[in-house]
Amino acid sequence: MGLTDNGFNNDYYIKTPFCKKVFKTLDYLRTAPYRKGSNKNLVLTGESGSGKSSLLVAYAACNPEQSTITRTIKPVLYVELKRLKSEKQLYVGILKAMGAPPLSSFE
Repeated sequence: MGLTDNGFNNDYYIKTPFCKKVFKTLDYLRTAPYRKGSNKNLVLTGESGSGKSSLLVAYAACNPEQSTITRTIKPVLYVELKRLKSEKQLYVGILKAMGAPPLSSFE
């Protein structure tokens, strides 16, 4: 597998019991039917360098995009929220992760 776009090396990733639990929770949040009035969120906290980002990048890598003749489905988007200066930067990051054309092409 090698390095991903985010610099994560999948060749050395070990699924510990904690990681399996987080993956299972993320699978549930991604696939469970929506219920009116419910929220599907997960807050993953930990010390700097503890592997939070690596865990999420690995989860995204385990759920790659699927392409058909008519569309591409990205079941998981990984967007870093570091150093955002505006709400617009968040939305641009999400669009970029979805593979949308650069914002300048719409202006």
